[in-house]
Amino acid sequence: MSSVQVSSKPRLRPRTFAAWSGLVIFETLAQAAMKAGGAALSGLPFGRAFVVAAVGEPLVLVGAVGYLLSFAAWMMILDRVPLSRGFPMSSIVTLAIVSASVLFFGEVVDGWRLCGIGLILGGLFLMGDESE
Repeated sequence: MSSVQVSSKPRLRPRTFAAWSGLVIFETLAQAAMKAGGAALSGLPFGRAFVVAAVGEPLVLVGAVGYLLSFAAWMMILDRVPLSRGFPMSSIVTLAIVSASVLFFGEVVDGWRLCGIGLILGGLFLMGDESE
């Protein structure tokens, strides 16, 4: 009698994958929109006029919506993943935000910053999955 060996590793469920994807997309959108919206407000000193202008700035509003959607994605993740695993994994957003800053704002990423990103990703790899 032969037995079939079944992997004991947990699989990433479609809803959990969608929540992680949403977190990366919406958080990156929020950060990029706030950066662009902030640039549009850069000439105003902080005060009442700044707040009124910020509330009326479309990119700031897009950023706020991005934050709300990333919050919803994060709540879905925390419902499915232990905090001790989910929070470190959320640093994957860093890679997306750095990529967006290079693509959309022409920011330069030097070797030290790349090294730091590599260390973060290496740390996530070393954490492994929960089945180990």
